[in-house]
Amino acid sequence: MKRILLANQSRVTLELIKVYLIVKDVLILDARDGAEALAIARKERPDLILCDLNLPILDGPGLCRELRADPALRDIPVIMIIGNRDPESLLRCREAGVRAILTRPVRPRQLHEAVQCHTGIAMGSVYSPALTPAANPAPARPLSAPDFSAASPAEIPKRWWISRSKAS
Repeated sequence: MKRILLANQSRVTLELIKVYLIVKDVLILDARDGAEALAIARKERPDLILCDLNLPILDGPGLCRELRADPALRDIPVIMIIGNRDPESLLRCREAGVRAILTRPVRPRQLHEAVQCHTGIAMGSVYSPALTPAANPAPARPLSAPDFSAASPAEIPKRWWISRSKAS
C-alpha cells in the first residue's frame, strides 16, 4: 500500500486534499506542523509528501532539507503548496530540493497530475467523480517527472510550475 503524507496547519485544507486523493490502496497520513511531519516520515516512510510552504515549527523548505539530509528519507518526493509565485519562495523551494510546486487553491486535476507524476499512483480520472460530471473525461497524456536540477532561478516559473492555466 502506498503512503502519502499531507502536512498543513489547516484542518480544512487537510480534509479537502484527502477528498481529492481518495484512491484504493493509498494510505493518507497527516501532520499539522513540520516537526510532526518529519517524525511521521521517519516512522512511516511515505511514498510522497505534500506540504505547505509556511508550516509552523519547521517550515516546508526546512522539512525538505531535513529529509534530504537523512539517507533513509532523501529520495521521498516533496510537493510544496504555496500561496503565490514570489521568486524568493520559489528559490527557497528549489534550494531545499522540492520536486514540484502547486499553488492555492489546489485543484483536483493539478493535484492528481503531480501525485501520479511523482509516485506512479494511478489516479484514474484527473477529476474527482464527486466534483465533475462523467462527461468530462481526463485527457489521455503520459506524465513523467521533469528534471529540475539544471533549472536556473529565471527558469523556475517556466519549468517548475504546474500552472493554474493547465488546471482549468
